[in-house]
Amino acid sequence: MYLLKGIGSYGCVGVLLVFALMTPSEGAIKCLQCDSKANADCSDNTKITASDCADTLADATECFVSNDGTVVTRGCLAKDQACNSPNCLKCTGNAETGCNTNNISLPTEFQCIVCRSDENKDCWNDATKFTGQKCRTGDSSPEDGCFHGVWNSVAIRGCYIDADAKTKATCADATNNQCKLCHTANCNTEKSSSGAQSIGIFMGLIMAMLSVVYYVN
Repeated sequence: MYLLKGIGSYGCVGVLLVFALMTPSEGAIKCLQCDSKANADCSDNTKITASDCADTLADATECFVSNDGTVVTRGCLAKDQACNSPNCLKCTGNAETGCNTNNISLPTEFQCIVCRSDENKDCWNDATKFTGQKCRTGDSSPEDGCFHGVWNSVAIRGCYIDADAKTKATCADATNNQCKLCHTANCNTEKSSSGAQSIGIFMGLIMAMLSVVYYVN
């Protein structure tokens, strides 16, 4: 009788362990997870099935869908994790089927982030908060690109085709860290306090000081 009782107890424990392993942990969610660069079906939510976030991000609490102007991305986010795209939607909906089912159409016109930090402080280091804008002077393309530079302690971002000749020359010079070009829609979101920008500003100040010394002499 004691033996049978012992087997019965262990059997109950085993059943409980199996049940625990089969039961999703509290807060576990599923999201659509893909990007349209690797899988063209990602642009159409009806062709993608949600999968466990635990496989890619153990502490996921939200889903997202983003569009950087070229690629649609869907996936999981941890609590308070930022969505690094100007066009991004986060959601905390259906934990089983995935809530990130919005279809965000790719823009038909090439766009860039357009701002100045002396008009909006977020332009300095938080450019992902801005929505891309159509270039002013005409139709642009990835070949033309977007720019981001710092002049007189002011961060300026925009379309390369909209810049004046002097700015274009500075940004097109790959050895000049004062300004950088990039070639995907809304790509000019690099932080202005990055090392490269700081070096560019420092070198600019040195050149200005040398010019003054030369002029005085």
